[in-house]
Amino acid sequence: MSVSCSLLHNILDIDHRKNLDWDQKGYNLIDKKIMKHQVSNAKKQDYLELIEVWEKSVQATHDFLPDKEIEQLKLLILDKYFDAVLIKCIKNIEGKIIGFSGVANHKIEMLFVAPAAQGQGIGSALCQYAIEYQEATKVDVNEQNPRAREFYEKIGFNVVS
Repeated sequence: MSVSCSLLHNILDIDHRKNLDWDQKGYNLIDKKIMKHQVSNAKKQDYLELIEVWEKSVQATHDFLPDKEIEQLKLLILDKYFDAVLIKCIKNIEGKIIGFSGVANHKIEMLFVAPAAQGQGIGSALCQYAIEYQEATKVDVNEQNPRAREFYEKIGFNVVS
């Protein structure tokens, strides 16, 4: 079961831009080491790298999912779900994808960050990009994932059901 959250633009008092910068090359996250991580489009040839990030992230954060279900979901995501959303990603300085989001119909359908990159503002940057440039206003969060729910509430989403 999931919890639906909605972003109400009139209550966005949180400063979403404290670690974000817009320049002529695109939407960037500037981390504490002064390295820029540009949000860019993912391509079909990135799918295997994306699914690797997805799997590692799910294994680290979704301990309620059995391995068999993760494997089944992995196939569905590769076969159907990636093609159903507009995927944006952030790469590290070596060009490896460390986080990605998928948005469709104003809804964040997926947001995953590699475990080694969690806590560095990557998820926040992808979420903020989805809100500002993809007009995302909704997200569903698995009720068994309180960490994700807290993350989205911190961003400015409110539980609606």
